Amino acid sequence: MSENLLELRNVSKVFRIGGLVFGTRLVAVDDVSLSLPAAEPSILSIVGESGSGKTTLARIILELEHPTSGDVLIDGNPLYSTGGAGLKGKEYYRAVQPIFQNPFEAFSARKKGDRYLFNAAIRLGIAANRKEAREIVAEVLESVGLDLSRVDGKYANQFSGGELQ
Repeated sequence: MSENLLELRNVSKVFRIGGLVFGTRLVAVDDVSLSLPAAEPSILSIVGESGSGKTTLARIILELEHPTSGDVLIDGNPLYSTGGAGLKGKEYYRAVQPIFQNPFEAFSARKKGDRYLFNAAIRLGIAANRKEAREIVAEVLESVGLDLSRVDGKYANQFSGGELQ
């Protein structure tokens, strides 16, 4: 295990706006470096003024946006690697999970909450089918003092903000 769970080294993101000839460059993230130690459980909060690059930085960490320059390492492994050696797919999303500032916007009002949990278990390869996912989700919820019946069949608007997070 690496000394740092998450490490950003001189990460920058530049967007090109307009055409190649008359276009301009917008520097959204400029030379950001930070580290999150692996030795203790941590929560990383990215705060700043509107338009300061918080969302772009979060999108880079969540592998939704590629940095223009710099390195992102998860447990010492490069996230973006030209050689293909970085963490990918399921392995990455087991290690990194966002908690949204406004969880009510993160979930569809037309989709039941348990469906998110079951689908995540299947997509991560933890469960092969919905029945198996249901058993695993029930066990995980129980391990943190919750019962599947609390989320089973309920829509996002039936939960508190904290429950959705």
